[in-house]
Amino acid sequence: MDAIASVISLPLWMLGSLLVITTQWAVTLYNLARIALDLLAYFSLGCFRKYCVAYMVPPWRLGNEVRIMKMRERLRTATTFKEWREAAINLDDEEGCTRWRSVLQSGEYDWRLVLRTTRNLAQLRAESRANELMSVLGAVMNRRFGGIDSSALYRRAHAGTKLAIERFLGEVEESIAFIQAFPESEAEWNRRS
Repeated sequence: MDAIASVISLPLWMLGSLLVITTQWAVTLYNLARIALDLLAYFSLGCFRKYCVAYMVPPWRLGNEVRIMKMRERLRTATTFKEWREAAINLDDEEGCTRWRSVLQSGEYDWRLVLRTTRNLAQLRAESRANELMSVLGAVMNRRFGGIDSSALYRRAHAGTKLAIERFLGEVEESIAFIQAFPESEAEWNRRS
């Protein structure tokens, strides 16, 4: 009784201050508890996201997702290019990117121009027409040629981009090597200058 009587006998302004301070501490502790729970949830889900995939994926796709996760891990931990390339090809097969790579048509680059130029380079090289080959190479030696520099072409598959672009780049490399090895090209080129 004495405690209650002593609290009642306090001035009104002290009771108000005591009430405000108590409320502020309660709100502060509540907010700290919420922040702690949010951080705990964030870090625990972040650390165990590999194991949480079972709850985010339908059961009929769980086997594929686990297999893809293992393939990505193999890709990430590969120590040689050969291992990395093999893992990238397997992952592309599993994710369906191999089909995307083999399809010529795409709005992301001028596939007709790339295909036509690849054939033209191969034909000129086969016919040993070095001067014309150098002219065509001079026109295509631009990284923006045909839109093959589009970043969308290099983000989809792990093992590479469209096969038509890879064939084109391979043909450009072979044509440059052909011109370097061509015995008459230097003499012809000097005569033209």
